[in-house]
Amino acid sequence: MIDTVAFFQAFIALFVILDPIANIPVFLTLTEKMDKKDRRSTVNQAIIVAFALLFAFALLGDYIIKFLGIKLESFMIAGGLLLLVISFDMLKGELPKTRHVIKEEVSIVPMATPLLAGPGAITTTIYFINTMGTLITVLAVVSAIIASAILLHLGEGLHNLLGPNASRGLTRIMGLILAAFAVDLMRKGIFGLWSGGI
Repeated sequence: MIDTVAFFQAFIALFVILDPIANIPVFLTLTEKMDKKDRRSTVNQAIIVAFALLFAFALLGDYIIKFLGIKLESFMIAGGLLLLVISFDMLKGELPKTRHVIKEEVSIVPMATPLLAGPGAITTTIYFINTMGTLITVLAVVSAIIASAILLHLGEGLHNLLGPNASRGLTRIMGLILAAFAVDLMRKGIFGLWSGGI
């Protein structure tokens, strides 16, 4: 039986990091010269590639850090610091420094990565694999990607409905949630190293 509390924790964290609401104006800008059919196709491709990246790291990320000899606790502290930097940018209403865009082959770079499946999402996925297991993590990744896809496909209408001020406000709220998650991740990593004798 699936731990629903753990699933929703993982889903919310991943959804906040994917941050489709903040990405809507960026996606609209990157696809402004496309017609509706091409824009939809581009978003679909970006979603598929982002899911494939996160799914791959969900399955292989643990083996990678073990192969490199990195302790999970060290990875948690580093990942928490990275997420904290991203959250500060979100709180200021800025595009995170890990997500600056270049208008070339937009569906894969920068839309799929780093805008969706960026360093923060990859770090969080690996963390959840180690703490919540493969099933919950994969379900959370799938759910967060589907929710992001729906919002991005409704992007133009949502952007017009919410307006720039509301979009920035929601981004700041998500940034605050992400900051709290990042601090908790670092706390667990530091405590794990301390109790394990480093």
